[in-house]
Amino acid sequence: MKLKVNLKVERAKRDWTQSDLAEKSGICRLSISNLETGKQDIQNLTIKQILKLAETFDIPFSDFFSQED
Repeated sequence: MKLKVNLKVERAKRDWTQSDLAEKSGICRLSISNLETGKQDIQNLTIKQILKLAETFDIPFSDFFSQED
């Protein structure tokens, strides 16, 4: 399953760095970088981490998941 939300775009909308997002979400900056570049898949995150990203960006949890492979 691929990450549907473009973290880089969402960060840019808020003028956040990866470090800013890491601090706000509690997810390490390296994981955020790997998610943005496609080196890490959303399946490697816990539900709690995905919920925290959704909360941090104020977008629905379901928006993070793509049905496409």
